[in-house]
Amino acid sequence: MMTKTTIRYQPARRALSAGGITRRIAAVRDRDPKLATLRQIPIFSHLSRGELTQVAAHVDQVTTNRGGEELISEGTRNRTLVILLEGEADVSLRGTTLRRHGPGEILGLPSLLDGRVAGVTVTTASPIKALVASTLQFATLRQIGDLEMRFRSELSDRLRSDFLAVARPDEPAPAAEAVPAV
Repeated sequence: MMTKTTIRYQPARRALSAGGITRRIAAVRDRDPKLATLRQIPIFSHLSRGELTQVAAHVDQVTTNRGGEELISEGTRNRTLVILLEGEADVSLRGTTLRRHGPGEILGLPSLLDGRVAGVTVTTASPIKALVASTLQFATLRQIGDLEMRFRSELSDRLRSDFLAVARPDEPAPAAEAVPAV
């Protein structure tokens, strides 16, 4: 006579947490250097761990070995968002340098937001380490949390600062206001 054996299914999550493995996995995840780097960038600092994980999945880290490399070309379709982590990049218009950007600053935002050609050229002034996102990756980033609003706010702050620098060249530009969490 055959007996029927009942197999009890235990979900993997419960099995893992029973042994404390879940806590160890969470601790390893918190030490992810890409997440730690993203948390230090002002535009991403307010995001939850889950949202940061989504951002991390849609950006790539790149380095250049020297200055003088063109990242974005004036008058051409821009397909890259650049977030500087180390080093500096010059922004120029028709060959005249307008500004030098450093760590934590975002480049390529205007043309990615409006879909038009780049209005300026961005060239590395030194070796850089940066996070980059393609047009497709940027489209996904815009959907995470309130990043769409924060990208637009970043652009607005930059335009205001540039306008004031031209309108009142003898006065220092006011510090950008922090974007409130929504």
